[in-house]
Amino acid sequence: MSEGSAEVSVSSNRSNAGHRRVYFLILLSVCVPLFFLCAHSLSICPVQERTGMILMTVLAGLLGGGFGGYVIRGWEQRMRKAVSALVEQKCGQMQRLPPDQVVFFEQQMEQMRLGYEHQIDLLQSSVVKSKEQVQELHLEMDKKLEKMRVAYLEFEDLHKDYHALQEEYARYQAEIQGQLKHKDSLLADYQHTITEQREVIEKKQNYIGKLEGKVRDLMYEIRSLLQLEDPVRDAKENYLPDSQKGKPYDFSMQLSRFLELAESFTGADHLGGRFLNSGAHRYAIDLRPLFDKLSQETSRIVFVYSPSEDRFVFVGELIRSRLGWGPEKIIKDFHQLVVKGYREWKEAIGQLEEGQQRVLPLQMRHKMGQEVAVDCYMGLVAKGPFARYIIGMLI
Repeated sequence: MSEGSAEVSVSSNRSNAGHRRVYFLILLSVCVPLFFLCAHSLSICPVQERTGMILMTVLAGLLGGGFGGYVIRGWEQRMRKAVSALVEQKCGQMQRLPPDQVVFFEQQMEQMRLGYEHQIDLLQSSVVKSKEQVQELHLEMDKKLEKMRVAYLEFEDLHKDYHALQEEYARYQAEIQGQLKHKDSLLADYQHTITEQREVIEKKQNYIGKLEGKVRDLMYEIRSLLQLEDPVRDAKENYLPDSQKGKPYDFSMQLSRFLELAESFTGADHLGGRFLNSGAHRYAIDLRPLFDKLSQETSRIVFVYSPSEDRFVFVGELIRSRLGWGPEKIIKDFHQLVVKGYREWKEAIGQLEEGQQRVLPLQMRHKMGQEVAVDCYMGLVAKGPFARYIIGMLI
């Protein structure tokens, strides 16, 4: 029986060694996931929160390991008590058994011992393999941690570059906004100045126009007073000085000069196809150069007619001294002021061709009520921005 007790003690020692290995594996199985969890948490947590995360992870590992060890230790003690009671019970039974049964039970126990030793050997080999796997996992974990550290350093560098770019972008944006505000303020000042100057110019032009109207009205009243005896004859004789009166050939030459003047405008050729189809408000801009040139003519009554619009677009100021009406009246009510020859006028307008001049007599109504005979010379502009316009003279 002493040999059996010795064997039982040896088996107990081996069992204790096996239990320690089991404790180690259980603690290792708890600590390794916690270690991976801690590493992963460090990779995703901000820098200022890493210390708290590490402490929480270590505390959780200690609490989990301690609680697991306490539970396993209690279970082990209960199992030890149960096994001891069972062994004592078996030993008591064996002491009361006959010798042949004792030998039989000893053989069975020996077989059980050999079986347990075999299982223990298997467990030891599995523990060795587990240790190797744990070492491999440690090596792989070290590699992952190194990669994570390098990636974190790269992330820090990129984060710094990103903040630097954000600051530079904000600085450039502030500079650009300041420049835009400065340019907007300058533009507003320029626009305000231009508006004020335009208003001043318009006021001066209106004032000059009123003065010119007053001068024309006074001149017309003076001429009317001087021509009370024979207004028709005096109007035609005093229309031009003797030095400026001419023959039909001279009138044709003057008309050719006006046509050449209109055709000589080439700087605005690109507007030729545009203002022909535009509204009336565009003519004040597009025909201004021609009107300015024709307004300087002081020897003949020059007019510009638009066949596409079927109306006068310009009449010289000298029309007042001949008919008493201003240019605006002629442009607006020409068909009402022509007493005789309006139908011939329309036919001549429609039949006029390039390089051809037409002359036709008209009877027009004077502002004083009498009829005045007028010769109309007309020619068609052949080229340039004013092509297809008609320029003429009233003699």
